[in-house]
Amino acid sequence: MDLQQPLSVNGLGTTPIKSNVKAYKTYSDAQMQEAISAVKEGLTPNKASKLFKVPRKTLTDKLKGSHPLAHGGQTVLSKGDELALESYVAQMAEWGHPISVRILKALAGEIHERECKKSDAAPRFRETKATGRLVAGRKWWRSFKKRHPTITHRAQDPLSRERAKMSNQDVIDAFFKLYTDILDKNNLRSKPHLIHNCDETGISMEINRGRVLVPKGVRGVPSRSSGTKDRVTFHLAITAEGKALAPMIIYKQSFPSGAYAQKGPDNCLYAVSESGFTDKDLFEKWFCNHYIRHIPKERPVLLTMDQCEAHLSVKTIETAMKENVILLGLPPHTSHFLQPLDKTCFSSLKDTLGNIVQGLIFENAQFQLSKRNISRVLNSAFEKAFTIPTVKKGFQATGLYPVNPDVVPKRWLTVGEVANQETPTPKESEDQTCQPCGAQGCQTCGPRRAHSLVGRLVPEELADLLVPPLLPQKKTRVSKEIKKARVFTTQAVLEEQMEKKRKREERLAKKKTGTSANAKRQKKTEDTEERTTKGEAEEKVPEDRGEAEERRSAHRMTSANAAAKRQKKTEDTVEKTRKGEAEEKVPEDRGKAEERRSAHRRLCRPPSYLKDYNITCL
Repeated sequence: MDLQQPLSVNGLGTTPIKSNVKAYKTYSDAQMQEAISAVKEGLTPNKASKLFKVPRKTLTDKLKGSHPLAHGGQTVLSKGDELALESYVAQMAEWGHPISVRILKALAGEIHERECKKSDAAPRFRETKATGRLVAGRKWWRSFKKRHPTITHRAQDPLSRERAKMSNQDVIDAFFKLYTDILDKNNLRSKPHLIHNCDETGISMEINRGRVLVPKGVRGVPSRSSGTKDRVTFHLAITAEGKALAPMIIYKQSFPSGAYAQKGPDNCLYAVSESGFTDKDLFEKWFCNHYIRHIPKERPVLLTMDQCEAHLSVKTIETAMKENVILLGLPPHTSHFLQPLDKTCFSSLKDTLGNIVQGLIFENAQFQLSKRNISRVLNSAFEKAFTIPTVKKGFQATGLYPVNPDVVPKRWLTVGEVANQETPTPKESEDQTCQPCGAQGCQTCGPRRAHSLVGRLVPEELADLLVPPLLPQKKTRVSKEIKKARVFTTQAVLEEQMEKKRKREERLAKKKTGTSANAKRQKKTEDTEERTTKGEAEEKVPEDRGEAEERRSAHRMTSANAAAKRQKKTEDTVEKTRKGEAEEKVPEDRGKAEERRSAHRRLCRPPSYLKDYNITCL
């Protein structure tokens, strides 16, 4: 190829490449190191330069120490400081305490600030307005990431404190010892169709549809909700052979209206609970009436599950012992690496469900996922997600089949080892120097942390800055939590569940009694208040009644006297009439009345000066 001729890309000519450009560096660092070693062994610099094809002047400068710096622009931090930061980031991530880019830039700024104070050099990082400390910028972070390709930016996997404590080698060894003993005792190592696992997961109607395409520069991306705010619980069992058994969908509070079970998963059981989650009664019905019908007739069957209290009841254990089904509870808080359904199947189901909903909304913008159609949509996702390879991969990834304890990721065990370590108690660390302030017995910074990175990954001058995580102190209280795997189909667990059932029934009875007692107390209180109100009224009533009684007595006396007078008058009149006195007296009375009326008319006659006004006496 002629380098002087122009290159052609899709028929378009480009600028010709110049052949007389001299490369800045024509040798490798390995060649230079070999040449330096040869000179130290006795070879002359001139012969070593020709033999290893390196510049003689550069070789002599390297031997004299005249070239301590690397080629190109110099980094803000020294090579040793950057290597210490790289090792520190990797170690903290392994311990389960990964640091963010913001913290890394703050650490780089602190290291650079110390170097500037030592050498009286001008800082090359900017100062923050809030604290006035030096902090590295985004450009430094991009360059640091290029210089150290082993460091990358990833999303965190949240891990609870309980899960971190149970993620240790002792728990794994104890579980697999019990698990292999059960397999060997019942001859199940070569029978994957008899090794089962069951679990449940919550499915929300509002599904996150992931990233979408929008014009560049757009910040907010409005999008209609994919469904209602309801949720369902999906429960099922799988086998190490790759099959799914006895699915169950649990609705919240009530069943949806319409044909909600139409085109749902095959052999699916539909149930309802107040919270939408599984409980003792639902799991009991699923296990005794649904799961037992779909398992092989060959026995025994090993069913692994978590130690949720809803999975245990007297009837469930009795049915399992009767049907020769071994119920094995996984160690608590270990489902993230020992539960096959959680490892591969449920995540695949939710991803597939999200893709299906996204396609349905693209075809019909009015589509909304609800309790009516969730079974039909879930069936489509179930058939695509629960394939034989996916189910088998869940058992392989957890080491349950084929049995392989070493398949458990070491990163979980490392996090568990750090979580189970403890710092010395205050009495044990009284003589230790505080870190980082250096005071004896400091109550603010706490005891000095054992720095296992000094001399190995972190230089001594950065020992107070790049420190390991602070571990919890020892606890004297003994926890009663179950911390190991156990078999549920035993007489001891059955008696334990019977005792719990008895106590639960006693609490319910006591609660009912307490409710009735509360009702009685409430009724008694109301009666007391009513009597108190009546008593206050009774204090006023006697006075009113006495006054009223006095008035009524006086009225009765007056009425009686009046009646007696009338009676007496009537009797007198009758008697006078009989004697004839009344007839003689009547004309005389009439005459007297006429005389009185005449005298009255004379007195009421109007004066003479009022005659013109035509006014008469009434």
